[in-house]
Amino acid sequence: MQTPKKRNTRQSSNVNSNSAALQQVDGEPNLKQDSQDTTHHNTNKRKLSQSLDDSPRAAKRVKMSPETKSPHRKSTARCKNTTDEIKCEENLPCILFTGFSDDTLKKYTKTVETLGGRVITDLKHVTECTHLVADSAHRTIKFLAALNCVKHVVCSKWIEKCQKQHTFVEEASFVLQDHTAERKFDFHLETSLQRATERKVFDGVQFVLTPRVKPVPADLTIIIFAAGGQVRTTL
Repeated sequence: MQTPKKRNTRQSSNVNSNSAALQQVDGEPNLKQDSQDTTHHNTNKRKLSQSLDDSPRAAKRVKMSPETKSPHRKSTARCKNTTDEIKCEENLPCILFTGFSDDTLKKYTKTVETLGGRVITDLKHVTECTHLVADSAHRTIKFLAALNCVKHVVCSKWIEKCQKQHTFVEEASFVLQDHTAERKFDFHLETSLQRATERKVFDGVQFVLTPRVKPVPADLTIIIFAAGGQVRTTL
């Protein structure tokens, strides 16, 4: 009776060992299958990435990269263009006329504006003038105020030459020459212009104007301000 029990025990042991062996053998293909699946997934991912990089959309993305198209460069170019426009406007003359008839003044004004320049008519803006056009050195309010601000004092022949040339020409050949007025008022026009660029004649000086002063306070105030001075309204 004992012999059959031993055989059953041996058979059970063999079955258990065979089952474990089968489990171990079955586990190896599963690991290989998982490895193959992972490799296949990575390969597909690389192919997909390459196909996306080769696509037209990717090429467009490369063209629009910051290295090839920089917003900073575009804004810099815009600033440069804006700066050039501002410089161009600064180089255009702002002209004040004095001593001319109304008809002549209209003709000269049209010439200046056609060429892109600007005519100053309000003496509140006299400090913006670059040119004073006059055929004589009369002591008008315009002449005395502009003398402290302008770079050039020229005669009317300069305007006529500009009209013929269809552009603003050099001023050197058209500087105002009035030796009679210079001897009468004891001044030298070129020297006065040079001194005005170095230092204003009334720089740091304050004035109090009485009601009956001549020229009238309004006109005299314009001259004083143009020459760098100040006018006090109260003592």
